[in-house]
Amino acid sequence: MEYLFKDAKQHLGLKHCQARSKNKLDFLFNASLTALSIAKVISRNGHKNLIRIKVSISEMKSEMQNRNMISRVFSMYRIDRKLIKINNRYRDLLKFDKFAA
Repeated sequence: MEYLFKDAKQHLGLKHCQARSKNKLDFLFNASLTALSIAKVISRNGHKNLIRIKVSISEMKSEMQNRNMISRVFSMYRIDRKLIKINNRYRDLLKFDKFAA
């Protein structure tokens, strides 16, 4: 539970809110924790439910940034991404800049 709030505070905006009313704070908490839950669902895609997976918002952000950069480079050089995704190097590039928790 502590890990959830730590990620929410560091990466999902819980620390940066200046709202004071109860309704606005409730909305912020719900939105931040919902974003975290969605990130967990995305990271579990393709894995069995019995396997425990560590989810870090920092790692998810790194992977999404890597995915965007790879997509931009491939489109600039007109490389067909479908051929590259089969290759293991594509997955290695997605994991670039990730670290173990």
